[in-house]
This record gives sequence, structure tokens and C-alpha cells, in this order.
Amino acid sequence: MGVLNSAGPYITCQYLDYSSVDDVCIPMSSQQFAQVTSIFSVGGLIGSFISGKLADAKGRRFTSLINTTGFVIGSLILLYSTNVNSFLVGRLILGISSGSSIVFTSLMITEIAPLNMRDSLGTFNQAFINIGILIVQSLSIDYANAFIWKRLFMVSFAFSVIQFGMSFLLLKESTKWLFEKNKISQAKDVLRSLRSSSISESHFIKDFKYITADDNDLELNDHQKHVIGWSEYLTNNKYKKSAIFVTIILIGQQFCGINAIILYSAQVIGDLSSKDQAALPSQVNFVISIVNTVFTFISPKTISFLGKKNSLSLSAFLMGISSLLITISLSLKHLYLLIAFIIVLIIFFALGVGPIPFAIISDLNPSEARTVSQSYGTVVNWVGTFLVSYSFPVLAELFGMSFIFCMFAMFSICFGAFIYFKLPTNREHIGETEALLS
Repeated sequence: MGVLNSAGPYITCQYLDYSSVDDVCIPMSSQQFAQVTSIFSVGGLIGSFISGKLADAKGRRFTSLINTTGFVIGSLILLYSTNVNSFLVGRLILGISSGSSIVFTSLMITEIAPLNMRDSLGTFNQAFINIGILIVQSLSIDYANAFIWKRLFMVSFAFSVIQFGMSFLLLKESTKWLFEKNKISQAKDVLRSLRSSSISESHFIKDFKYITADDNDLELNDHQKHVIGWSEYLTNNKYKKSAIFVTIILIGQQFCGINAIILYSAQVIGDLSSKDQAALPSQVNFVISIVNTVFTFISPKTISFLGKKNSLSLSAFLMGISSLLITISLSLKHLYLLIAFIIVLIIFFALGVGPIPFAIISDLNPSEARTVSQSYGTVVNWVGTFLVSYSFPVLAELFGMSFIFCMFAMFSICFGAFIYFKLPTNREHIGETEALLS
């Protein structure tokens, strides 16, 4: 996701006086670079759409192995790309695997985690995505340069191979999926391997019932569950309200403007930095990634104190204020104020808008809709990511970055207000908000 940010000018020949593509760069216009950046989101949308059904039909472990194979192939294609078309193909494949992984990981956390750890592990999911971006930005300080930028994709390939090996050797099937396939003994064996050896039998049975239960029904022998598909989820009145909230929350996360920073901060900062500050965007990206990771790890404490709804609402509102300050800094052409307010925006994102949306999907949906709602929510999120990642450089060129961040500010403030006044505290309250939505 973040690999093109700092390396983009060198990948696209922006700083070179020639357009040779032999291991030097790949000539691209600003629109082509926007396509290369945003096609990752198109792949993510495809992966999110197909992964839920694949995971239900073939299992979580099989889905993971398919994902990691895609990472290996996509990284290799980027490593040996010499033109825009092959670069697009590599990014598309990586996007498909990434979109599938987001659905798969959220499902696995829900289906193996103890109740008291589910929310914190959901936050860790976002935190480790940030760690991946942090690794990229730290490597970019040295590797995001002319002639050597392909070393970033060498590292990507190495990580992909390691991930495939670990998934093949270590990953077990989901307890919930095994239970739904009537493999009760295997489901218990898997769960026991994931729990402390000192756990009491009564505690283990209680944990097993909780993980394998349908909604609030904890009867062990009532395990044949009707798993719904996309059509039923989007048309059945039972799920209509939760689908609306999932749509607003997951696309809203992107329209707050975070990926304008994650994907294009080098461009935002570079427009105000001088030629002797060529390394500054990479250094700022590194700091941004550290801040994002640290505060994502802190966020469980603030979310536990304020609650998911209040944390999400306050985070979005403060992101809006930060975007207004970024707008002012861009208008005044004050570089260091701009950097400071970008970091502030990242902090507020990491404390709410970042980790909460995917974690809250389970709260908004009954268990039979859990898989499809995760898949649907991720698709919607990728749509938002695509719209931002493709349109940001194009609109910034037409209207200026100040205008774009002003739009992000207005949306974030409205989004925060909607969450505060309209979002139910849990899925039992969704029916009570029907009148508010209508």
C-alpha cells in the first residue's frame, strides 16, 4: 500500500533526464501513476468480494495460502516490470491478495479469539498493517532513490515467501469453520492448541460454546447455521440497517482523507520543500508511520474508556479540524506547520477512524451475516480507497491541494456528527434507529 509513496518520483523517471526503462525507471504521466496507485484498490475490491465465499467454501487456511501465493507472484512481477502495463498487473494481483487478507484476518480473529481479547486483537490487525507500512517507509529512506528502488520489491518478495511458508507450516483452520462443517472433534483440538495448557475444562467448554454459538444461542448441538450471501444481506430487511451503517462507516473512513497522506504525502510535502530537501518527504513518511503505529497500539485504551462509538465520532471530528489546519498551512505555504498538522491528523486517525470500522462490523451484524458483512464492508472500503487514491492527484492538479483537504475536513466533521447522533451502540439497537435513517 505505501511502497509507491516515497519511491514514486524515482519509479516514474520524474527526477531523471532520460526515459530509459532498463532497470532505471518506468516513464509515467501523473494520470498513469494515479492508475498504478489506485489499481491496488481495484484488486482489493475484487479480493474482498470473492474471499468471503472462498473462505466459507474451502476454509480459512486454504484462503490464506491462496492469498500468500498472490503476494509472491505480484511481488515478482513488480520486481521485473519494465513498462506500465506489467506494473499495473503486479499491483492488481497484490491488491487482490490484500483485499482477501483483510477479510480473512478479521474472520480468523473473530473465530479463534477469547471474548476478552477480540477487540484488542482486532486493533492489533490494524497496528500490524501500520508496522508493514513503517517497514516500507524505513527502507524507503535508503532505497527510494534512482537506480535502486527495485530493492523495495525484493524485500516484498522475501516477506511474501516467508509468509507463505509460515502459513503452510503453522496456520490451523478456524475453530468456527470446522464446527460449522460438523467437525466437532477437530474444532475442539484446534481451539485447545490455541489456549493455555492450564485452562480448566469448564472454562474451555465455555470458550468453545462462545466461539461456536449462533448469536446469543449457546447450545452446542444447535450448530447448523444458515450462512447468508450477498443478495440476502443487501435485500433482506433484517440486515438492511446494518448494511447501511457498514457502508457509511467503511467508505467514510476513506473519505476522511487518510490515504491522501499514506499514498501521496511525499507529493503533498514535496510541493513546498526545496531541492536541497529532497530527502525530507521520505523522512516525514517514516515519522508518520512510527506515529501511526504507536498510537494504533495505544488506541485500545482510549477505545475501552470512551467506547467504540464515541471514539470513532471524536476521532473523525478531530481529523476534520486537522484537515482544516492542513488547508491553512498549504494556503500559507508553511512547510513545517504542514508537517506538524499532518502528524496530528495521523494521531487522531490511529486513535479511532483507523482501527474501529472493521472491528465494529461484528457488533452491527448477527452471526449468520458475519462473513458476508466483513466481505461487503471491505469491498465498500476498497471503493472508497480507489476513489481517493485515483482522484486525489488529478483533483489536486485541477483545484489545488488546499481545496481537496478542505473537502476532507468538511466530510470528516459531518461523518463524526453522524456517528455520534445516529450510530446505535450495538446491534440490538439497530432496529430502534430505523426512523432516524429514513
